[in-house]
Amino acid sequence: TFKICGSGETVVCERLKDVITEAREAGIKCSFLPGPGEVQLTIKLNDPNNEKNELFRKLDDQIQKILGPDLYGVNEETLMGKVGELLLEKGFTVGAAESCTGGLVTSYLTDVPGSSRYVRGGIIAYSCEAKEKVLGVSPKTLEEHGAVSPETAKEMARGVRRLMNVSFGLATTGLAGPGGEEPGTPIGTVYLGLSTPEGEELIQKIYYPGVQRLTLKKIAAKRAVDLLRRYLINSDEDDQF
Repeated sequence: TFKICGSGETVVCERLKDVITEAREAGIKCSFLPGPGEVQLTIKLNDPNNEKNELFRKLDDQIQKILGPDLYGVNEETLMGKVGELLLEKGFTVGAAESCTGGLVTSYLTDVPGSSRYVRGGIIAYSCEAKEKVLGVSPKTLEEHGAVSPETAKEMARGVRRLMNVSFGLATTGLAGPGGEEPGTPIGTVYLGLSTPEGEELIQKIYYPGVQRLTLKKIAAKRAVDLLRRYLINSDEDDQF
């Protein structure tokens, strides 16, 4: 079972269509299971034939290479567990500043046993007042750009990193709907922020129009955790040079 975050089922199917066709022609079963913020692909072979087993292993390698960083785990591995491993390897800590996800990022991160070694906590700053007074988001930023903006997400991430004295600050702010749409910011828009030990401040925009409120919260929370995972993976690659 290959676990994927960052690409939807349609995109994953298109990228893997040749591999899937080859697998099915050889009698290897393939099935997709989409979920909020992720997709799972299962390939299954019930055949002791050595030739088919060799093809199975070859397809396994091909799938992992094609998916690249979108693949966060295989079989029993989880997104939260993988992030926890990466944080522990480097001795890093994380804190979350959440608006639209309402604490779900922190909840996901703490689903892993022993996560207290790297999760310091989370702040639910749902109102502009909380963003300003607790996280230190500039009133000018909120006035000029709004609560749902890349600028606000960036300052939220920076604020929680400083407030909790952690390596990484994660932030989410968005419009989960069904009401409250703002000019230039439609329902389904979410900005994710990441503040790093090196002083980098990264922003990612995701947009999922038409999904239910609770589904969007789950997608946004998982994508926020995945943003941290990708940064940690890239840092590992940079360390090799």
